[in-house]
Amino acid sequence: MLDTNLSNERAQHVYEKLGFRRTAVRIDSWRDQLGNLQSSVEYELLREEWELR
Repeated sequence: MLDTNLSNERAQHVYEKLGFRRTAVRIDSWRDQLGNLQSSVEYELLREEWELR
């Protein structure tokens, strides 16, 4: 499992190319160092799915 900032489209592209599946989008789920609300996207890749690649 991993997550990244929802605005980080480059990371999302890489994770999806590697076979990770998007499992959740968490809107306004955390605050950055400046106090701004940020959203995240969560991914998972099962061992069996990786071994098939």
